[in-house]
Amino acid sequence: QILSSATNVSLIGMSIRGGRKTQTFNEGGGLYWEGLNSHINFHDVTFEGNTAYYGGGLYLVYSSNGDVIDMDQVIVHANRATAAAGGLGINFGGYPQFSLRNSQVYSNTAYEGGGIYFQGTPEPFGTLSAQIQNTQIYSNTASLSAGFENHSGDTAVPVVLSNSHVYHNQAGYYGGAIGNYGALDIVSTTLAANSAGLRGGGLYDYEGGQVNIEKSTFSDNIAQFGGGR
Repeated sequence: QILSSATNVSLIGMSIRGGRKTQTFNEGGGLYWEGLNSHINFHDVTFEGNTAYYGGGLYLVYSSNGDVIDMDQVIVHANRATAAAGGLGINFGGYPQFSLRNSQVYSNTAYEGGGIYFQGTPEPFGTLSAQIQNTQIYSNTASLSAGFENHSGDTAVPVVLSNSHVYHNQAGYYGGAIGNYGALDIVSTTLAANSAGLRGGGLYDYEGGQVNIEKSTFSDNIAQFGGGR
């Protein structure tokens, strides 16, 4: 656990494995963090084989005061959540900044958001900068939104997924690769060979969700209804 009193933390070249927080509503099997004007840096860190109710690998909770998380060359692998966020779970607060780059999120399992799960809305008049770049999200499983489930962002400042590859994710019902409730920009990204049992083999945009797609490829995704989207 990284305490809110630790406002400038870097984890570099390490692995976090075998953590378990399995009580109801427990969060962050491998790592749990609550921000408070904090700047957190993860570089060359592996989260593997951890288990929790929310956020099997790690669960990050932003404060309303403006926190910054920078994740580069991070591996989130084979983690499990009973509820949501099998690999990486984030609850955004006011004025958050988040970046996940050059990373791999794979073979994680949850009921929803098998690989990555974003929730939380910035405070009124706040800003959101949430970027996933040059990242592979693959072979995750969930009943809903196997690769990535997004509840964050708005029309003015959406969550951005760019230059990434989302593939071989399997959802039991909706959203093989991605399930979106918030505002999401997909840019120069490939969604390939994902599957859902019912709808949205590649992408399922839930009621109220907003998705903008630019220069991206949907290929060989499978569902009973809406294989690609």
